[in-house]
Amino acid sequence: MNIPEMDQAVYERAIKENKETCVIVFTKESCNVCKKLEPVVDRVAEEYKAEGKPVTFYHMDVLQPDARKIFKSWDLVGVPQSVFIREGEFVDALPGALNGAVLKKEIDSLMNPKQSFLERIKGIFS
Repeated sequence: MNIPEMDQAVYERAIKENKETCVIVFTKESCNVCKKLEPVVDRVAEEYKAEGKPVTFYHMDVLQPDARKIFKSWDLVGVPQSVFIREGEFVDALPGALNGAVLKKEIDSLMNPKQSFLERIKGIFS
């Protein structure tokens, strides 16, 4: 992945101290579904960066001890998992190889929490 790797120190700084709004993508190197998700996340991250949107993307390999500890703290099961954090607080996690539209809708809802569920999913299934 082309997004930054997160470890315990980065987690403490970004989530606990800076209260970032971010997406943390948990994967495992041997996971084929994870490999399908990686280019989607890289592309979406580049789009949001180019647009100057205030969301940061991180990657964690669940085989690393720091990642495993954080992964388990949210009671997550299976990879890939895309975790959505708003202002340092866990909001949601979506499993699987998400497509770009679903990923963007979830990220947009992070930045606009007053958006209704129907507004969030509008257009995903069409």
